[in-house]
Amino acid sequence: MKPASYVRLTALKTVPRQRRRARESEVVYHLGRIGNNLNQLARRHNSGEPVARAEVLDALAEVRAAIREM
Repeated sequence: MKPASYVRLTALKTVPRQRRRARESEVVYHLGRIGNNLNQLARRHNSGEPVARAEVLDALAEVRAAIREM
């Protein structure tokens, strides 16, 4: 970000945000999808429906892989 842009944003009491790179955006997108899958598994479990341990472990492995990508 250019210094003038930063000064203008902070003077207007706006918090400047760092832009994500394309790869980071892709990883964040996939983390969101994985989080959604984990939420669905939790909802199924809380409603009394059995959830296979393998499904949970697979989802957690995906989370770990995505975090390593960051």
